[in-house]
Amino acid sequence: MSDAAPPRALAHKRPFYSRAMYTTGQCIALVLATVCFRFRRFGAKNIPARGACVIVANHQSHMDPPVIGAGIWNRQLVFVARAGLFKNPIFGWAIRSVNAIPIEEGARAEIATIKKFIGRLRTGEVVLVFPEGTRTTDGSVGEFKAGAALLIKRARCPVVPCAIEGAYLAFPRGQHLPNLFGNRVAVAYGQPIDPEELLADGPEAAMQRLRTEVESLRQSLRARMSGTTP
Repeated sequence: MSDAAPPRALAHKRPFYSRAMYTTGQCIALVLATVCFRFRRFGAKNIPARGACVIVANHQSHMDPPVIGAGIWNRQLVFVARAGLFKNPIFGWAIRSVNAIPIEEGARAEIATIKKFIGRLRTGEVVLVFPEGTRTTDGSVGEFKAGAALLIKRARCPVVPCAIEGAYLAFPRGQHLPNLFGNRVAVAYGQPIDPEELLADGPEAAMQRLRTEVESLRQSLRARMSGTTP
């Protein structure tokens, strides 16, 4: 793969039904998150209005992709989902329609997923990645793995740190159904970071910086949700 930046002039024109499915799913996710979890979003204006972009977020729950996507109305996100979820023809069609890409286990599968993401970024889309690689077991932000650094290096597009808070309590790992009502969920989108600046000190430093940025956003959300910050 080339390190050249994805051409911003290209715009991926998805079929109308696919765009309509995404918008419908986004509306449903927003309503449910607002009613059940008093959902709030902060900094959505930081998402670039056009061109390729990578959103890097912590991973608390199965509900993370739809909730993070529900907070962004000017762009449609591309994200990954376990390959097993695509085995049901109807459900598989539905999640493909809202931009989900199937992902298998293993190192080869990770490279294949990165290639798929690169392809979508080259057409000017927004990709959502979870560098922890799996959902948290306690709500904290885990180590960021190197795969996201490789994606950023190849894509050469703005990177937006993002934090979600409250989703772990609302729908923790190991549960089949969420804890409806009584929990609050919020998302914060940080300032875009230039990829050259981010990678200036190498991939490990880039991942550490992103993890620090995401954790800082998460702590600001905790403060807002507890009422200690206006």
